[in-house]
Amino acid sequence: MRRILLSFWVGTLIVAGCAPSVQSMSPTMPPTPSLSPNSTRTLTPNPTQTRPPSRKPAPSLTPAPSITPSLTSTATPTSIVVSPLTAHKWLPQTVLLKMESGGGDGCCLYSYPAELVLYADGRLIVRQGYEANGEWRRQLMTKVLSRAELCSVLNTVDQTGFLDYSPAAYRPQNSDYFSIDGSDSTIIAVNSWRSNFGNFFALSSYLRFSSMAAESGQSILDDPGAPVIPPALRDMYYFLESLKQSDAEVYQPERLGLIVTKYESVRVQPDSPIIDWPFNELSLAEIEKFTSDGYSSQFYIVEGRNAASIYDYFNNSFGFYGENVRQNGQVYVVFLRPILPYEIPLPEEVYNILPDPAVEPPQFELECHPSDGIMTIPTPTPSSP
Repeated sequence: MRRILLSFWVGTLIVAGCAPSVQSMSPTMPPTPSLSPNSTRTLTPNPTQTRPPSRKPAPSLTPAPSITPSLTSTATPTSIVVSPLTAHKWLPQTVLLKMESGGGDGCCLYSYPAELVLYADGRLIVRQGYEANGEWRRQLMTKVLSRAELCSVLNTVDQTGFLDYSPAAYRPQNSDYFSIDGSDSTIIAVNSWRSNFGNFFALSSYLRFSSMAAESGQSILDDPGAPVIPPALRDMYYFLESLKQSDAEVYQPERLGLIVTKYESVRVQPDSPIIDWPFNELSLAEIEKFTSDGYSSQFYIVEGRNAASIYDYFNNSFGFYGENVRQNGQVYVVFLRPILPYEIPLPEEVYNILPDPAVEPPQFELECHPSDGIMTIPTPTPSSP
């Protein structure tokens, strides 16, 4: 039996935004709960300190083409018999759609925001990666979807057949173990007029290797220990991965989680420069005591203008391992993490709590129709995952 060992750097490209404007929809969601200590003072950079050239804003990200709804399905046929679209009217949950990944060799010191979240008010937030000055960074993009755009997404999810797929069927075949070691896992959660949830180990890896081997006529999915990946699951993954919007904007979080550790205590990017920490009102020494307690960590939550100032200083993005900074002669690594609406971030966990169970679900109805259309599901190429 062939076993494949992987060492993963998580790098995910996706893009987007959120909030349909229709008569049956409320214009706002419940207020975001405050979860942790935060600084009440407005942070301002020390005017005598300047950022080094290597920290200039990253080049503009090339937007992906918008996915245009159509009235006919282009999804790959599936063994699951998918019923034709019908109209649906229901009271939605706070989060309609979510995809996140984590775990695997080489990942992760702390948790990261989900790769994609679609909220009932139409906000779509997508995580993407880019390289700047030799560093791999992540950025969140957002867009407000109209009712019809939101419904075209949910219609497409319906027509993949994923809502009729049983995640319990995702298991190694002819073996007690998966044939890939060290990969990440992908969680997909749907809460529309119907719900489904699954945690799929190495899904992205199996699809990537299967696509790469397609031209040779061989497939890793034929190996003992590989799972069966039906079109319903495959198409769902590729569809969510492709949900990019050309007119998305950079997401500005209202809350930012910080974990501060001393430079010599953690892994760092080898060639990443050490820059001065300009927010003298915020003591990294004190935050380090709060966030790093032996082998456990916790986020120090910064909110409002303070969060915006810090996030903007780092080009509205965050590094894989954090930022190397210096304050009062001591060098630290500051991991800064945008917190999504209605999210409880778990610092040492792969996944997070979204939405917060304390948040009341929306008090408005959503209504979708077949005429809202469905979207194209991309066909993978050997070079794509």
